[in-house]
Amino acid sequence: NISKGATALIPTVVEFRSNMSKARRKKTPVIPSTFMFEIPDLYQSTLTEKLFLLIDIFLKRGQDRILIFENDQQLKLVYESSTIFMDGTFAIAPAPFKQVYLIHAENFGQGIS
Repeated sequence: NISKGATALIPTVVEFRSNMSKARRKKTPVIPSTFMFEIPDLYQSTLTEKLFLLIDIFLKRGQDRILIFENDQQLKLVYESSTIFMDGTFAIAPAPFKQVYLIHAENFGQGIS
């Protein structure tokens, strides 16, 4: 049993969510407003320190940019799969980007992103 005094010190669900959001914002970099930004090393490799940012190129003198994220294992799966699915979506692309393009490969009858 927890005393009423101790219960009063426990944050409410709203306070807990607010604190979590603040902590997340402190760790997450600001979304840039132009294409001219550096991608932190943290986002260029996997947690096991394998290459993840495969391609980073500027087009039209910096007016457009293409980023391709994929590791060797994912590339191998795409090349070896007999079925791949591709989808371009505009709704989730963070500004200044216009489109997110996803490639999924089938592996043992299951779709893998």
